Amino acid sequence: MGFVNDLKQWEEREEIVAKILSRYFWETVSKNVDDRKWVDLIIDNWKLLIEVKYDRMVKDTGNYVFEFKCNWKQSGVAKTYNTEEWGEIHPHFLVQAHEDGFELYHTYKLLSFVEANNDRVVKGWDGWRSEMYLIKKEAVEHLVIKKFSYEDVR
Repeated sequence: MGFVNDLKQWEEREEIVAKILSRYFWETVSKNVDDRKWVDLIIDNWKLLIEVKYDRMVKDTGNYVFEFKCNWKQSGVAKTYNTEEWGEIHPHFLVQAHEDGFELYHTYKLLSFVEANNDRVVKGWDGWRSEMYLIKKEAVEHLVIKKFSYEDVR
């Protein structure tokens, strides 16, 4: 698949995740269409940021990858976002989405664990300028706040 097709899939997953999380949080979870917080989903009333990662290879590999650098700068779950409105923060939650559903993680707890226990660092994407932690899915299962199925959208 090319980037355009991948982007379409990612955006479709984000919409489904937003619907499901709106029910879970009992508050509207919106796509970050105006990019004012530089993350995928937001809950404005709570000043809450949610980063969504979609990886269709998890089922085959059993691995998660967490990008922490791109172009030699912090990125992905490791990035600290600085906004005039909300100050300096990390995304509060990370959604790790895959073919069967998704898991909700607290970003700081997940990142702290992955940094201390990663299997290895790999490079890829963006002309091999992205650096990612590679870790087995089962190694972080104890950190899952909740597992969701895409069936939950109905």
